[in-house]
Amino acid sequence: MKVEVLYFDVCPTYKTAEKTLRKVLAEEGIDAEVERVAVSTDEEAKRLRFPGSPTIRLDGHDLFPAPEREDWRLGCRVYATPEGLRGSPTAGMIEKALAMKEGYDADRDLWGRSREAPGGRSAACGGTTKQGVRGRAFARSDKHTPKGT
Repeated sequence: MKVEVLYFDVCPTYKTAEKTLRKVLAEEGIDAEVERVAVSTDEEAKRLRFPGSPTIRLDGHDLFPAPEREDWRLGCRVYATPEGLRGSPTAGMIEKALAMKEGYDADRDLWGRSREAPGGRSAACGGTTKQGVRGRAFARSDKHTPKGT
């Protein structure tokens, strides 16, 4: 298993995310080397499809999938944790995502939802799937979209 922590130096929360990730991997008995990947320019962010710092990838896939976008740039990432919005995922979030990793399918996110919801919206970003399940990995939902967009 290839494990990477993509980060932008200005956002120091990558250190917390890496520490939490290493702790969870050790507790779960997962023998994996964690590689830090510095993202220093908007061009690198675009090439790597970098949703923000920190981003944890397993075998090239974001552990907490972000919606597709046209404009990938450097920036800090925010996670919706049980304690509220934070700059890195909790140990429990990482444990749950790792547990679901075994059944990974390239056409589905780590929770088994289709990566593309009806109408071209990403299910992981709060779009509604055919089953009516709403994505929970991100803080933004349809409720926060300004009228007329």
